[in-house]
Amino acid sequence: MLRRLRILAPALLLTASACAHSGGDELQPTGSPVSVEVTNRHALPIEVYAMGSGITHRLGTVHPGMASHFVVPQNLVGNSSVRFEARPGGNAQPFRSGDILLAPGAVVDFVIGAQLFNSTVTRRP
Repeated sequence: MLRRLRILAPALLLTASACAHSGGDELQPTGSPVSVEVTNRHALPIEVYAMGSGITHRLGTVHPGMASHFVVPQNLVGNSSVRFEARPGGNAQPFRSGDILLAPGAVVDFVIGAQLFNSTVTRRP
């Protein structure tokens, strides 16, 4: 019985220390959101999409001459690269960005040009 207690006591201490909190009682966020700042210089309202990991997510609409702020869903951040798309109304060809790797807290500037092919997508460091 004494032998079991000698083996059991250190095991219980190790288990208790593994379960102890490190730091305060506040919860840590899983990651800061990724913001997308969109400026529409096109003559038509534009639908903005984020695509990655097999998911297409509509961020919203930006009207001509306006700027809007969107947040990329957390399930698109950090898994793989993301592409952004601007779709005007009608049968016009959409603008698609190249692949961008997003990290928590990043800010993406999406400027939709008067001609869609002049649009730019850049990530701030």
